[in-house]
Amino acid sequence: MHGTRALARLETRTVTTVDAARLFGLVGPSALETMSVSVGAAKRLVGAATLEAIAERKAQCLLRVEEIVPVVARISGADRGPSEEE
Repeated sequence: MHGTRALARLETRTVTTVDAARLFGLVGPSALETMSVSVGAAKRLVGAATLEAIAERKAQCLLRVEEIVPVVARISGADRGPSEEE
């Protein structure tokens, strides 16, 4: 994509991390409902084949933006009004 102007800003944000073992120790197995798994880390631990066997795939919406390349040769008459013959 082409642009003539852009603005970039570097900001700092504060994030909270939770110690999974301490949460599990505090509330027990119900803590598992609140946890997520890093796919990359899980693949390193159990291997790709095992991870694929226990994983669930879900569709996710995404927005894709692509540059439209101008058409050099247009279909005859498609971009003009009715011809004088009509």
